Amino acid sequence: MWFLGHLAIGYFIGILLSKITKEHVNLPLIFFCSVLPDVDVFIPELVHRSITHSIILVLIAFVPIFLISKKGFPYHGAMASHILIGDYFTGTPFQMFWPVTQEFFLSPSSLRLDGIARFIIEGCLFAI
Repeated sequence: MWFLGHLAIGYFIGILLSKITKEHVNLPLIFFCSVLPDVDVFIPELVHRSITHSIILVLIAFVPIFLISKKGFPYHGAMASHILIGDYFTGTPFQMFWPVTQEFFLSPSSLRLDGIARFIIEGCLFAI
């Protein structure tokens, strides 16, 4: 999934969780969390879609926030949506369970949309 798709799905999940938990959210922070796993593209030593796309690391990163404030579920949901929805279902393998395993995972029914079709779908999601 590209940038706009991650922003859109992260927004939907973050807002949904904020309504469920009755937490007031900071939208720029929701957007930031929704694309944070892609920080690996700026770190030459890391392979894209490797350790920063680990759902285990995302859970561990949020444990202190949950313990201290009992809040943060919308932000965690936005970040987890990047991995569990955006990357798992869009056709590019990634290391979902690093450091437990270094195996790359991909949904057997992943959508392999490329080019203009992907751009149109993600643009519509973002526009909504």
